[in-house]
Amino acid sequence: MNAIDHRYCCLSSTCCEYTTHGMCASGGKFHPTELYKKHFGDTDNNSHKEMKVHVVTPYAIDKNLGKAYNEAFERCPEDDWLCITDYDVLFLTPNSIKILHQYAATFPKVGLFTCLTNRIHPLAKNQLALPEPSENDSIKYWTRCASDMEHFFPRYTEVTKEVSGFLMMISKRTWNEVKFRETGECLGVDNAYCWDLISKGKSIYIMEALLVWHTYRINNIKDKSHLIP
Repeated sequence: MNAIDHRYCCLSSTCCEYTTHGMCASGGKFHPTELYKKHFGDTDNNSHKEMKVHVVTPYAIDKNLGKAYNEAFERCPEDDWLCITDYDVLFLTPNSIKILHQYAATFPKVGLFTCLTNRIHPLAKNQLALPEPSENDSIKYWTRCASDMEHFFPRYTEVTKEVSGFLMMISKRTWNEVKFRETGECLGVDNAYCWDLISKGKSIYIMEALLVWHTYRINNIKDKSHLIP
């Protein structure tokens, strides 16, 4: 069994905290590759030229991450989306940014998109490609996994609680309604934003077709010293 078989197996599952969507009307028999071709085609999809997704990595020396996020959104054009990532996140395939754009174009009313990864806090299991944070540090291995998962566009998992903010894609229009709390800290900014979105009736989707590398304290998963002001 490869690294992402368990994600494939649970794509039609439902639990009390999140549900997975994107299955076809035939009950999931529509092959993932056909889904991919239907939405991506054999050439670039130019039907949404006016909307752009900007990928940025805001950073705050003083640890006021919420302020850094808000400053980044202030510079984002009104019709566009901003994908903010942690500094230890790596996109693994040439199609990664295109997938971001396709999700934003396909689900324009979603409040926040995130994705799957190799490592994150064990409590964020719905964002892990494996049941637990992986110790496999082979970029080639995870690139193969990411390439395989691209064929699952436009599947997503809807979340009804907070997610880890290693990657958050949000439209400028959503940010105009719900801004990040400027608490002067790094920890908890992503969780608070998720709850603020949920309180406003906004949805949170995990993109099942996008897997990114996240270093996430690979030498000591419990070490948070770099996050303390």
